[in-house]
Amino acid sequence: MERYFGPAEKINITLPRLLLAKIDDYAKAHGATRSGFLAER
Repeated sequence: MERYFGPAEKINITLPRLLLAKIDDYAKAHGATRSGFLAER
């Protein structure tokens, strides 16, 4: 991704707890991280 958009930058976001749990569950089930999931979407 860096090749296309440049280096990663750390951010802080607020999401509902239930949504975050669903993201974590999906990422874990697919061998990904939370950050990786969000970066790809």
